[in-house]
Amino acid sequence: MDEGLMVSLALQQPQPCDRTIQAAAPARWIEGLELARAAATFLVLWVHGIDLLPEPWRPYANPAFLRPGWWGVRIFFAMSGYLIGREVLQVILRHSRKGSVTFLLRRWLRTVPTYWMVLAALVVLQPGRWAGEVVWRNALFLHSLTSVEPSLLEVAWSLVIEEWSYLILGVIGLVVVGLWRRPPDRRVVLWISTAVVVAVIVISMAVRLRYVAGPDPSWGVLKKVLTLQLDSLAYGALLALAAAAAPALFQRLSQGTWRYLAACLAVMMLFSLVLRQQGDLGWISETLGWQCLAVLGYPLSGLLSCWFLLALWPFSFTMLWAPLVLPIRTLSTVSYSLYLLHLPLHHWFVGPAPGLAPFLAYLAVSIGLSWLAWWVLEKPFLSLRRYLR
Repeated sequence: MDEGLMVSLALQQPQPCDRTIQAAAPARWIEGLELARAAATFLVLWVHGIDLLPEPWRPYANPAFLRPGWWGVRIFFAMSGYLIGREVLQVILRHSRKGSVTFLLRRWLRTVPTYWMVLAALVVLQPGRWAGEVVWRNALFLHSLTSVEPSLLEVAWSLVIEEWSYLILGVIGLVVVGLWRRPPDRRVVLWISTAVVVAVIVISMAVRLRYVAGPDPSWGVLKKVLTLQLDSLAYGALLALAAAAAPALFQRLSQGTWRYLAACLAVMMLFSLVLRQQGDLGWISETLGWQCLAVLGYPLSGLLSCWFLLALWPFSFTMLWAPLVLPIRTLSTVSYSLYLLHLPLHHWFVGPAPGLAPFLAYLAVSIGLSWLAWWVLEKPFLSLRRYLR
């Protein structure tokens, strides 16, 4: 998901800046975030292929302490929130109306054309399956705004959340720049931005709480509907605000070690185990369980995902076993194409006899075709983004 999922690797290190305009830092690779993106990509790819394994193997591939799909998506949202929040903050501090428009065009050029081409391919390959209204609602990211509707791509609900978040943040940038007649005071921008992000989180919690208090709340609706997930990118945006407001503190927090990473993973696993046990055993009342998920589960998972990013921040490929470097780089590079293609490809390998062979074939074919799609579909549009700086 760059942004689905998925993110640009050309990141900027937080730098001190004056009271009005944040100084631009030179773009550079941050390999720790590349590792995080590869990890999130693999978690999503893995969980969607578990049903291809023999039945006795599946509990071991998806243990109670892991929840790979949950964390894969949440990590993607945290990364997107960080990058998008940082970009919008820079646009506001630079007092650039053109920057707000450019931000939206760059985001959409990164994600929308490839998504449209994949949708077109699905419509052509499955003639007559989808009604015209379903197709155009999917194309315009309208199919999971307030309810779960038919989706050509089963994972596109997370892309709906991201695309509308881009639009909302871009419009906010335009409005703020338009209201200020001169470059704004940096401290004021940071305080107001933090207040807005916190308000989004609180409002999202309240909306979710109202939904789960209604009749027959659904896990699928709670997870996929935009109006119930408005805060998905907010926690990453808080991370970007922290980097801008306190760069020295951010630098210290992002100087992790293996022990720091291990502590983060241990807390994430404990959190996963609590979620799974509540779902399987119902050790607290069903109503209270839904309420805890609505007001605690999502915020805590967003904050833990940000901690995971900080824990991986200082890591590099030189710290890995050499044979792992190329696969991890590949996963990170093709992550968006893989996000779009892996579930349609998964259906090819579903058969009467699950086994290790179909599972491995699903992994290999998904990554291989996603690499081809990256070259053919994604890269040409990525090259156009250089004209939108």
